[in-house]
Amino acid sequence: MPPLTVPEGMDAPDRRNALRVPERRGATGRLAPESEPCIIDPPSFYAEAGAPNPDGLPVRPSSVAAAGLPAPATGTTRVTREITAFLNEWAGAWSQRDADTWFRYYATDYKPVGYGDADEWRAEQRERFQLPATTRIDANSVTVAPQPDGSALVRFIQHFGEAPEQRSVVKEMRLVPRTRGASAWRIVEERIAEVL
Repeated sequence: MPPLTVPEGMDAPDRRNALRVPERRGATGRLAPESEPCIIDPPSFYAEAGAPNPDGLPVRPSSVAAAGLPAPATGTTRVTREITAFLNEWAGAWSQRDADTWFRYYATDYKPVGYGDADEWRAEQRERFQLPATTRIDANSVTVAPQPDGSALVRFIQHFGEAPEQRSVVKEMRLVPRTRGASAWRIVEERIAEVL
């Protein structure tokens, strides 16, 4: 492309302290020598969907689609995109029948109504995970209502199985934020609001 033309009557910008964009490709995690004020590779600001995330970074929205997971509608908020990625990962662990990973999405003391304690609920879920099954989230249905205490009320459509036997429900959850760990959220409440 031709260089920019400075309009008549205006001064050209001072380029002495401009950040130089490196031409070198594939460099990772370091700065250029001090004589060259340039970042070769910036630090991570996002985690990739499905990848380990020990720093609890927000999930890069574009990586959700790249990983083959349904992405939320354009125009959604950062928190909605983050929670949609969380729900996709939660559903993935459920479909893989990986109980230990799936339990990590819940608060350690999570106990739905009808169970004596968290251990009783976990034991029953482990038995159910012996049967093959799949689930997926309708990413376009995810709605998030942030609460004053920092939690989020989430509502979405969850599908089980494949057509023509597919079943669907509207599910509601309350998530609380975490400051550490593989995910930024934990499920503290969950219920089926409607069977579709």
